[in-house]
Amino acid sequence: MAERAGLPASCTVRRARRDEAEQLASVIRDAFQTEADVYGDIPPMHETAADVEATIDAGEVTLAADVDGVTVGTVRGETKPDGTVVVRRLAVLPQARGRGVARALLVALEAAYPYTARFELFTGDLNTAALGLYESLGYERIGNMEIAPGVELVTLEKLVI
Repeated sequence: MAERAGLPASCTVRRARRDEAEQLASVIRDAFQTEADVYGDIPPMHETAADVEATIDAGEVTLAADVDGVTVGTVRGETKPDGTVVVRRLAVLPQARGRGVARALLVALEAAYPYTARFELFTGDLNTAALGLYESLGYERIGNMEIAPGVELVTLEKLVI
């Protein structure tokens, strides 16, 4: 994938490789630690190399973002039976945040599914940075769901066709 506007010149977004599954799982766990600090035990904290490999093996798009040759972010799609692509595990290491990496990953993921009419994702209701990013890219809130006492997820969608 080409470099994205607004990113450091040394940042690239590319298709992830199966042989780096453990590294990507580690990026996810490290990136989601800030959410876990707020919400407690959350599924991304249990991400494994096998989870990443399964997504790649299923033919879904898994992307990685590198800065200066170091993988600092990842995202993947999961296609539902109705054709909706669910954005999964958008993760950027804390030290790489605020530099446009998450935006580049999400834009690249959308571009990798050119015939998809709808994207969907969710995040914690207290994650204002993520909500702001998603809304700035055209995602709209379509629902909230309490998954545990004091833990609420916001579901967002983006219609593109």
